[in-house]
Amino acid sequence: MKKITLLVCIVMIGLFASTGCIAQNTQASVYKIYNEFAQSMNDAKTSDTELDLKINMDEGENNLEIATTGNIKIDIRNEQNIKMLMDMNFKTINMDMSMKMYFEDGYAYVDYSGQKFKSEMPLDAAMQQIKANTEVIMFPETAVKDFETSKIDGITKHSFTLEANAIRDALKSTLDNIQMQVGQTLDDSNVEMGDMICEIEMGKNGKVSNYRSVFKLSVQAEEQNIKMDNDIKIKINSIGGDIIIDPPADLDQYQQQGTM
Repeated sequence: MKKITLLVCIVMIGLFASTGCIAQNTQASVYKIYNEFAQSMNDAKTSDTELDLKINMDEGENNLEIATTGNIKIDIRNEQNIKMLMDMNFKTINMDMSMKMYFEDGYAYVDYSGQKFKSEMPLDAAMQQIKANTEVIMFPETAVKDFETSKIDGITKHSFTLEANAIRDALKSTLDNIQMQVGQTLDDSNVEMGDMICEIEMGKNGKVSNYRSVFKLSVQAEEQNIKMDNDIKIKINSIGGDIIIDPPADLDQYQQQGTM
């Protein structure tokens, strides 16, 4: 489970695009779409997104495919009583595991494939968890290249590439968070990242509805060289809308554990 958590943390990099509409397909206009959406996502008090993530992981002689799907809802309109609901599924050739986490009133309620427990979670820890799942990395404009736009049946698709070298500085905070979990420094010496190929779909209303990101990542950790092919799809149901997050009906069945 720790390895899967690490992989999900690694690939949750730059998952979203931008709202708005552009008239011309230029580096500046494509970047404007991405940047405006990233800002709106980071500033949003509520969000509802769906994740479809596929990882092909190569550890020398071992090859593993991991599929992660799920729904993440966030409501921080009341910062003294924030709410979060994550409903995730992790699947490999030998495992099919579900994980649900609900946060409210200073407690995290976790259901790991039927094993239910609750733990106190300080507000700052909850905000860090929310930030890890919703913050959108802000890339420099110089990272955008090979961009093109197409339009079919009222759906506008913007395709572009984010150049690996140009985005490394923007990803520094993400790598810092990951290295705390693996217990070693992650930098240019043991992390290699390929260009990130991205697609943004915008509906007839001019707002982003779907995002896709494909990239390669190699991490040297614990004397192992882990190579990953990542394919991330995000469906954006709502940003800043009046969403409702209902608690699980059986909260009284969750067993008390320590502080998270």
